[in-house]
Amino acid sequence: RLFGYTADEAVGKHITMLFPPEYQDEEAMIIERIRQGGRVESFETIRRRKDGTDIPVSLTISPVRDGAGRIVGASKIARDITSAKESEERIRMLMREVN
Repeated sequence: RLFGYTADEAVGKHITMLFPPEYQDEEAMIIERIRQGGRVESFETIRRRKDGTDIPVSLTISPVRDGAGRIVGASKIARDITSAKESEERIRMLMREVN
């Protein structure tokens, strides 16, 4: 729902379908960290909705392991941080006015 795709449209597609072109390199960094068994916590970035609009998100990414402990995938949780970013911008604007 966050990105505007139905399950039929998204299942089986590569996650980079959500990446704006200028953010495509992030996936290599994320995959490398997961391959090493690490997590990616509270990573703020931009993703693209089906309608072409960009959305600021906070990502948490964890490795998924099989019964033998081998990493077989990654679990990604994306949180919409649009209102937090808008609040930050309002605060910056107010601080500029105060200064």
